[in-house]
Amino acid sequence: MKKLISLTFIILISSTCAAIAKITNYQQFNGMFMNYFIKKNTAQLPEMVNFISQNNLYEAKNSKSPLYGFFAGIKHENPNTFENLEKMNVNQSTHKMLKTAKEYEFIVQDILNRNNYYLESPATLDAFWGYFFATGNEKIIKKLCYTAQNSPDYLVKSAAEWSLNSNRKQYPHKIKVCSAYK
Repeated sequence: MKKLISLTFIILISSTCAAIAKITNYQQFNGMFMNYFIKKNTAQLPEMVNFISQNNLYEAKNSKSPLYGFFAGIKHENPNTFENLEKMNVNQSTHKMLKTAKEYEFIVQDILNRNNYYLESPATLDAFWGYFFATGNEKIIKKLCYTAQNSPDYLVKSAAEWSLNSNRKQYPHKIKVCSAYK
């Protein structure tokens, strides 16, 4: 019995430690970011926010839209967790990202509820992908598919199609809803 209790304790500690592993590089961060919707490990979110802050990731050229989209999805699904993230001691840029995400969550919900509405810019596409990576919400994919088929802006239409094809290859088990729209 003592061995069973000891083994259980070791397993609990090991799984807790794995849940909050320190992020040491961009590749690890990107893996957590793009796969969050699969396991939704909220315990890892503070470490992700710390990594963003320590590396000024929100100021990186192509990071803003996906990051605030991602955290808008976190706010939508886990408002209490999001509130705790807002209270973290991080740089001003990261606080700005969280504030933007908080405001953007309402915009995403509004757009998702509109019929016959396509996304209007590549930045919006990136934000919607960020939201998808946080939530796994298939309405996001439907909106991206609708944009790829109906946007009058060739750049947006091409970007939507490219991103759908790219992510479909990476996540064929999750992004299959598009076949109904092709």
